[in-house]
This record gives sequence, structure tokens and C-alpha cells, in this order.
Amino acid sequence: MYRFPRHMTPLTPPETDALSDLSARVIAGSAELAGRLHPVTRGTVAALLNVANSYYSNLIEGHRTHPIDIERAMKDDYSSDPVKRRRQMMSRAHVDVQKAILERLGDSPEEAAVSPEFIRWIHRRFYEMLPNDMHAVNADHPDDAAAVIAAGEFRRRDVRVGNHVPPTYDALPDFMAAFQEAYRLSALHGQRKILA
Repeated sequence: MYRFPRHMTPLTPPETDALSDLSARVIAGSAELAGRLHPVTRGTVAALLNVANSYYSNLIEGHRTHPIDIERAMKDDYSSDPVKRRRQMMSRAHVDVQKAILERLGDSPEEAAVSPEFIRWIHRRFYEMLPNDMHAVNADHPDDAAAVIAAGEFRRRDVRVGNHVPPTYDALPDFMAAFQEAYRLSALHGQRKILA
């Protein structure tokens, strides 16, 4: 069990000449690509990336939801299989929350997306989009005596995600403070922003 933020350091790689050069290439390539894509094409690519992000986010949690099934969920076409349907609903919530995050940051670009408040807002929005029977630590196995997830709140018990054992629940405020300090873009300058 992780109890101290030092257990997750370093949070960014050390600056090296190679990383600085790579950062500069990423910035230049991003600007070039943005200038070449028509806004409609850019929106289509972003929508595809949202599906990919949802796929990998679910996969990290041990839930395999095929991208075609995610696309179907985006069109309200859900499977009759209860487990597959729950996974589709979770994927749809991921995609919709990603859109909400971008809208919120578009309206307030100076907002710290790594603050505990912002992360709780993301969590709340995600679980507001799911039915109550999916507000459990292990929603794919409803027969388990799983704890109910409080939308928008940090957990109040220790958990395991697959083989990963996250920090203890009582250490979360310290970990979140360290996370915010390491990744708050307003405190980072130059290529440190890209590295972070």
C-alpha cells in the first residue's frame, strides 16, 4: 500500500537535451498539423480519439469494450447482453465526460484541470450519467458485495484495480496535493509544460 506521495515520484522525467529537442518537435508538429486540418476534419479526428480514449480507459480498468460497441453506444444502440450493455454505458459516459471537460476548459482555460475539485467534478459528471446500479466498485459483477461509489467524492476505503494497489484512502488528500503541484500548468513554463 502506498501511503506517502514520495512513493509516486518522480512525476515527470528529468529534463535532458533529447527530451528538450523532442518537446520542440512536438510543438512544431502540432502547430503544423493544426494548420493543415480543416475544422470539420479536426472535429472528426477528435471524435475518433474520444472513442479510442474510452476504449483504453475501460481496458485499464479491466473492461474490454470493442470500439464498434462504443460507436453503437454513442448512437444509443446498446447490447441486450447485460455485461456488454454496462460496458457500453460506461464507454458512452467516458466520451460524454471528455466532451464536457473540453467545453469547461474552453470556457475557463485558466482553470486547473488537475485540482482535486476539478477531478471530483469529472467523477461526479461521469457517475451522474450512469444508472444507480452501476455506482458500485465492481459493476460487472452485481452479485458481489461491492461498495457504492459516491459520485464526486474520493473513496473512503482501500481498493485494488486488477493487480494495481492504489494509495490508501486516507492518504489521498496528500497524493492529490502532490499531483496538483506537479502538473498545474500555470506553475510550469516552457518545455516543462510539455514534459509534464
